[in-house]
Amino acid sequence: MDQTHANLCDNILECSNTVVSDNCSSIQNNDGDQCDLPNVNRCSSDISDSGVYGESVVLSQYSDVDKILVVDNICNAAEFSSSQRILKEINLFCSDVKIDFAYSLAKGGVAIHTQSKEDRNRLLNVLPAESFGGGVKHPPLGRGEHVAYIKGVDTSVDVQKLASLFLDKGIELSYIRRLTQRFTGKPIQVVRVKCTENSFGKLLNTKLVINNNTCVIEKERLVKVIRCYNCQRFGHIARFCTNVVKCEFCAEGHNIHVTCARDVHCANCGGHHPASSSSCPAYIKRYEIIATQHTEYLHLPTSAKACCGETSN
Repeated sequence: MDQTHANLCDNILECSNTVVSDNCSSIQNNDGDQCDLPNVNRCSSDISDSGVYGESVVLSQYSDVDKILVVDNICNAAEFSSSQRILKEINLFCSDVKIDFAYSLAKGGVAIHTQSKEDRNRLLNVLPAESFGGGVKHPPLGRGEHVAYIKGVDTSVDVQKLASLFLDKGIELSYIRRLTQRFTGKPIQVVRVKCTENSFGKLLNTKLVINNNTCVIEKERLVKVIRCYNCQRFGHIARFCTNVVKCEFCAEGHNIHVTCARDVHCANCGGHHPASSSSCPAYIKRYEIIATQHTEYLHLPTSAKACCGETSN
């Protein structure tokens, strides 16, 4: 084992005053007390959602609200104003999901009523980011799961081990995946996680230290700008693009899969930055337009909206 990996194993997770080591099966706090760790491959105990509580009887495992999917932050909201168009979009990506009805919302969003919670969850997992004009898919506000990104997670760390360590702290993750580079598939130091509202608050307040570096834990931004990797324009993806190919870095029409060594030139505003830059005036303008369409108005920071989001495809 090399020295870097040894240091990594010695310092995986720090939460409050507790340090969890990756190379042992115990927890040791700052006072030197030690106790055994449960098996890291364990599953949390099953908890029944139905039963008798006093004089109340729970008849259903979940309510109708659990069957609803909301889509916000739609770039071209007018396109999805009819139920027929909404259903067509769903059938394009997951035709086997059973839908009771769907309709557009007053502020530009979409509501989809499925026949079961399982169907709703399938839509959440299957609908790609570019569907519904790049809109953000989520359960009705106040319910369901929350998404966060953990940045700075060393690529040698096993994400399932990380999930087990979080579980020891009372943070139960329903989903965890390490992100990869778009073209090469090489793992990067960013991990995407999902958890319930109760665990989400704990997660955001957790200090995560890996190899003596403090990771950044951020909740998912609800406003996203979709950029085409083919022509670099906003509002659609490369799979459906018929425009002329343009390089992300120089805006010229050479092979975009070859590393570009030319002068940096934006294809959207002509500035001296890549088309993927969040400081691009065209990007910022697009972001502001989408933010005003969001059904839950998102305040834009006044300190140079250059940091107001990540381009998403």
